[in-house]
Order: sequence, then C-alpha cells, then structure tokens
Amino acid sequence: MTRARRIGRALSSSARSCNGPAPAGAVANTWRRHMKAWSRSIAILSVLVLAVIASVQQSHAQTVDGFRNLKFGMTADEVTTVLKKDCKSVSVHPAMWEGECYAVGGQKRSIEWGTDNAGKLNQIQLDMGAMSRTLFTQIDHALHTRYKRKYILGPGGNILKNPKHPLVERVFYADGQVILVVLKSKFIFINYVDSKGAEAILKRRGLGAKVNPSDF
Repeated sequence: MTRARRIGRALSSSARSCNGPAPAGAVANTWRRHMKAWSRSIAILSVLVLAVIASVQQSHAQTVDGFRNLKFGMTADEVTTVLKKDCKSVSVHPAMWEGECYAVGGQKRSIEWGTDNAGKLNQIQLDMGAMSRTLFTQIDHALHTRYKRKYILGPGGNILKNPKHPLVERVFYADGQVILVVLKSKFIFINYVDSKGAEAILKRRGLGAKVNPSDF
C-alpha cells in the first residue's frame, strides 16, 4: 500500500468518526448502564455503612453483669469463694481484698465490693492507684472502647465535654454502670454498679432527667 493510500484511509476513518453525534438509542443505552452501575455502588456502600454502625454498637456493650468472675447477684459467700480462687490476697475486712488480685494495666489491683439489702453483690471497686494523667487517659480510652461514654463530670457535678479536661472527677459509661473516678485529684478508681444502682446514682445527680414544658 502506497503512502498516499494509507493517508487516505486514515483521513476516511477520521471522517467517519466525526460524522456527528451517536444515535439517540446508543446514548440512552450508555446512560442506563451508568445508572445501573451507580445504583449498585450505592447499594454496596449502604451495606458497608450499616455493617460499620452495627460493629460499633456491638463493641459498645451496654449491659454490665459484673467484673471478671464476680457477677452481680452473687451472695457474700460466693464472692469470697471466687476471690479466694482468683486472687492471692489478704482480706482486710469482709468486703475488701487487697494485694495481688485482678491484673489491670499489667499490675495487680486491690478490689472492694458491696452488697444490697438482700446481701447480693451490687457494686465492685478497683483501686487503680495514684492519679496519673497518662494512666487516666489510657483507662478512659479502654473503657470507652468497651462501653459507650455517657457523662463527664467536673467539680460540683458540672457536666464537661472533654474527658481530658484537667478537672474531670467522674466519667460514666454504659448508662452509669461503669464509673471512672478521680478522688481528690490524687487517686483513680473504677466502679462497677448493677443496673438498679446505676439508675439511682444518675437520678441522684440529676443526669438523664427530662423536663418538658407541660411540667410547668
């Protein structure tokens, strides 16, 4: 094929490609294909978003039944039996075990517990030792990962927005069943409370109360 013929065919091909817009039917088919692909992408994205939300909700467990092998509703004798098995510690008084008990943050912690009027376990307290901003931040992050953070309180019961606030005194998680406490800016405790006790604590502090215009 001569060079002139090659150039002629190239020009002819270019001319055919520039003969005007594609037929309306072809444009409509292309548009429908793009719409179907877009719809599939949206559907897949929606499923992924719902899966992420469900995962976050599951990670924030809201029902607290105790701590480790200590379960709310146990009798004093049952609690003592569990602690004798799980802890190498000395009972300072009937409701407190001090020394080598449950390890939290790589260190054995003292544990104190209490019962309700029926003699059933309803509260557990872990002594986390001296106040340290680093330790407090790590505990708050771990608890918020496990349970949803609900309220942050400062002096006088004032509600704060940031758990890193230097005046934080209490942080409530899991609807008040887990409480991170800073005592006199010197010591850190973690309290676990049964649902009934948590409800009473929140009510006593006026947290979660709903006031409607019709009340007045």
